Amino acid sequence: MLDRAGRKLSVPVWHDDQRGTAVVVLAALVNALRLVDKKLSEIKVALVGVRAANTAVYRIVEAYGVNPGNVIAVRSTGILHRSMPGLEG
Repeated sequence: MLDRAGRKLSVPVWHDDQRGTAVVVLAALVNALRLVDKKLSEIKVALVGVRAANTAVYRIVEAYGVNPGNVIAVRSTGILHRSMPGLEG
């Protein structure tokens, strides 16, 4: 919905619960990895809960170099996978 609004409006569209959280998580991750001398492409990421904020976290960490195959997302019914009932697209 935010992407659609951003395309239709002439001003930036930002949802702080989503993108704000994602930016803070990315900053923390980048700084932590600097301390242990690792790259985003070398790590695994676990997302507990897959709602608005963690969806945005997933998008931003992937955009900055985390391998999508190294992301494990978990919700109340278990680890998400392609054949899980109820997933769209």
